[in-house]
Amino acid sequence: MCSCGFRKLNALELGAINGLIFGALLEIAWHSLYIYETYRDTQTPLPSDLHIQMAPYPFNWWTLLALFLITVSVASFLMHRYLSRFIKSSTLLWQIIGFVSILGCCVFSFIAIWKQWRTREELSGLSFPMESFQSELRAFLTLLPLILVCNLIFVAVLRLRKVQSP
Repeated sequence: MCSCGFRKLNALELGAINGLIFGALLEIAWHSLYIYETYRDTQTPLPSDLHIQMAPYPFNWWTLLALFLITVSVASFLMHRYLSRFIKSSTLLWQIIGFVSILGCCVFSFIAIWKQWRTREELSGLSFPMESFQSELRAFLTLLPLILVCNLIFVAVLRLRKVQSP
């Protein structure tokens, strides 16, 4: 065992770490925004014993965490496998991984919306899935700069810790 530093991490492990970090930070930010919006709508102070885990939330806390864990891990594995021969800059490679993971989220969102639309018989019009996808697309495009900044910080930490990527 080497006690002088980290071992060489594979692309899937690095992507999983990055996806967990980004998903957790995004979940905390989204949840905080939800609490703020709830507070602003009610115009009453929140109880002092309210913790972020206890507040009502529109969906499960692990949804964003799992989504970005999967998409960033898969994007990291694919981009390291197919682009690392051509792109020698780890910073550029992780920026591409961030962009591809957002595309993966858009594809996942489109599939989920389409599946939901197909299972509901009363929603036979075409406007429902397109409007839903447009709002999801706007949300993911808003996240693009955030994941790119997060990946810049991630690469800087990897370099500081002297973690070798594949």
